[in-house]
Amino acid sequence: MEFVIRVRNSGNVLANSVRVSDIFPSQLQYVSGSTTVDGVYFGDGITTSNIYLGGMNVNQNKVVRFRALVENNSQFNSGFTLLTNRARVTADNTDSVDDTAFVNVNRGEVLGVTSLYIEKFGRNISRGETNNRTTVSASANQT
Repeated sequence: MEFVIRVRNSGNVLANSVRVSDIFPSQLQYVSGSTTVDGVYFGDGITTSNIYLGGMNVNQNKVVRFRALVENNSQFNSGFTLLTNRARVTADNTDSVDDTAFVNVNRGEVLGVTSLYIEKFGRNISRGETNNRTTVSASANQT
């Protein structure tokens, strides 16, 4: 699988010494040599310490990509396991920013074992919504 981190300096001054790190759960393994920044291969280190992007001008963007391998079945219970992957961007002259991505791992079921799966959706009938969604907005007294 591939993770993408988009870094943007949305401030009004140069961001000094920008660094990016990523914290993997134990069930993911970083694929050595897979990190790129803006399409150019970059040194490893994003999951062990950080990678250094340097200064970023106002409104400058950088795209960091890297790959991970999901560990073998012995690391998971049967059914679904939700893994949380956390990225952090820091700079010398601003606060750190964190963001997360989630990986849902499905370990195969054993034959003859009952397994249930549910997805829940909703829609606001009062607003005339016709599509089901995972997030719904409603005001008081709406159906």
